[in-house]
Amino acid sequence: MGEIRRAYRKLSLQYHPDKPQGDHVMFMKIAKSYQALTDEDSRKNWEKFGSPDGPQAAEFGIALPSWIVDKDNSILVLAVYLIAFVVILPICVGTWWYRSIKYTSEEILVDTTRLYYHFLMRESLFPVKRAISVLSGSLEFEPSMNKSATLRPSDNQELPELIRKLPDVVVDGKQMPFNMAYSVKARLLIYAHLARLELPANTLDVDRDNTVAICPRLVQEIISCMSQVISYLHQVQQKGHRGPGLDAVENAMRLCSIIVQAVKDHHYPLLQLPHFTLDSLRFMRTKKRTIRNLVQLAELPEKDRREMLHYFDGQEYCDIVNVLSSMPYVKLDSVAEVKDDVDPSTITAGALITVTTALKRSTFGEQFRLLSMDELVSSYEGTHAESLSAASATPSVAACADAEYDGGMDDGADEGDDDAQKAAKAGQWKKKEKKPAKKTKQQSKGDRRKKLKEQKQREEEEEQQKASQAKKSTEDVDEDDDEDLSGDEEADGSEPPSPRAANNLAPRRRKKQQAEGSGSESDGNGESDANNDGRNSDEDDEEEWSLLQKERGNDLKLDALKKRSPEVHAPFFPDTKHEKWWLYVCDRRKKELVSVPQLISNLIDTDEIKTAVPAPPKPCVLHYTVVLRSDSYLDAEYTYNLKIDVHEAKEMEAEPEQWKDLDVEDEDSEAMLEMSDDDYDGGGLYSDDED
Repeated sequence: MGEIRRAYRKLSLQYHPDKPQGDHVMFMKIAKSYQALTDEDSRKNWEKFGSPDGPQAAEFGIALPSWIVDKDNSILVLAVYLIAFVVILPICVGTWWYRSIKYTSEEILVDTTRLYYHFLMRESLFPVKRAISVLSGSLEFEPSMNKSATLRPSDNQELPELIRKLPDVVVDGKQMPFNMAYSVKARLLIYAHLARLELPANTLDVDRDNTVAICPRLVQEIISCMSQVISYLHQVQQKGHRGPGLDAVENAMRLCSIIVQAVKDHHYPLLQLPHFTLDSLRFMRTKKRTIRNLVQLAELPEKDRREMLHYFDGQEYCDIVNVLSSMPYVKLDSVAEVKDDVDPSTITAGALITVTTALKRSTFGEQFRLLSMDELVSSYEGTHAESLSAASATPSVAACADAEYDGGMDDGADEGDDDAQKAAKAGQWKKKEKKPAKKTKQQSKGDRRKKLKEQKQREEEEEQQKASQAKKSTEDVDEDDDEDLSGDEEADGSEPPSPRAANNLAPRRRKKQQAEGSGSESDGNGESDANNDGRNSDEDDEEEWSLLQKERGNDLKLDALKKRSPEVHAPFFPDTKHEKWWLYVCDRRKKELVSVPQLISNLIDTDEIKTAVPAPPKPCVLHYTVVLRSDSYLDAEYTYNLKIDVHEAKEMEAEPEQWKDLDVEDEDSEAMLEMSDDDYDGGGLYSDDED
């Protein structure tokens, strides 16, 4: 301890600030060191906080390298900042801006949209062949505008061969830009895709995939431009500009599904199924019936369907039924009303009609009760069971697509010669007429009936549970109102109100509670009513707000964006395609498009879409059709006929008597303001006599 004191005195004398060689900072360090060595509390503070005085104030700094804040490097740092913010940043922003102004919100080139407007202003029918020509003129296929689009040196040898295979394609045109090299190549690749031709693997096949992949987006832009042109021409009513009509819009929609399914003509929707070709379509016409679309094929009984498709073997038939069962089937239900009106069901001239369409999506298998894979396997015996058991290993739609790419599935290498295969294929459909086959079919039907009964029982139980929950939700409201409602229901013999009706009654009940608040205290139930009102007011406000948001269509859009519609069975489309639907209102009699087509991309099971339609200025009866059309499947069109009676608008009611006095006072005040000081000579507070 003595040595510490002597060292402290010696160093303090040496570094004392009063000395010529003294150092203030060093002196303070010596003093704090001595304090930490001699005092027990100071030692603890030193060990715990790093200072004998205890915890110090926190210090904050910027985590920058030392060379940046160094004074010697100030000029260098300033030069780097100037280059970064004055040169590099403006170049980056300018490049981004220059590229962004080239595209629309749908990532389509602005020049392509202008091209569409130019040709659509002069088109009225817009057939599919003309639509393909306009589509091929898109600048997305120009190599200078799109890096994925290329003009190869090998095109000089491969494109002439492709032209010979496609004699119907017009190449030698005189109209710009359809006679340019990129447009001719894109048009040939689109027609080769529709004809399902095989192209060179590393050249034209790659270009075809790149061209076809962006075609659905371009077709959607054509439909959007077409609807805007129709709206513009309807407003200006220019003579000589007929513009596109309803047929033109529907032809453009058919073009999208034709490209997705790689079908040359939309009159052959059966080509969407695996193993179907143009040659096999002739077997769909018999003396008994003619099958033209998928719905007619699905409506057939299982026995008739097998007879109709007898030229397909068991495995191919299984693939066809599997894909047919996965096709979408949508039911529509539309209601026309005028929102925010006293009587929404009464539509008057000049009003804005809101067409609310309820959509319910299912599949062909659910709608027409098609057999599943296991039921198909159980309905066969012998060679049929063997072939279908092989198909059951890969029952997915992707497997059917792979089989279609390979030109049909192989039945095995050990089946014998060609004559034996033909004999087996010809006789396999006759075996189902045997008695054992009939028994297995009846057993399968019995299983189906049991499953249907179980499904019905489950649905009834779910409905009962929903009804019980609805009753519980109605019991949480005010006791007085519940007693009144229950009394009315017992007298009328009606059912309890639904949850939606209970939510609609909530504002009326709160007003009644507020009006009878003072009277309830005299009855002795004031405290309980006040507690119930305070407890249920927040819940009622939330329910009212959710109902208002739902009615106005302002539900959470993020949840809708998260939903992805089912994948489309499109084996010839290069990318994964999800279902999308166009919903629009039209007049079939006049062939006019009434509303702008809405693109629905998240239809999974149910949805509700609202469409605004203006009412005519005069009373009449409207016969509109609500159409839902798929952009991926041919012949997937669902309609709902809507009859709207437009009444004459009501005359304005006369002014109430209590408003007349207000009008007189307003007129007097305005007259007083218009009078000048010279004209006013009434004896008031500031008359001449008093002055």
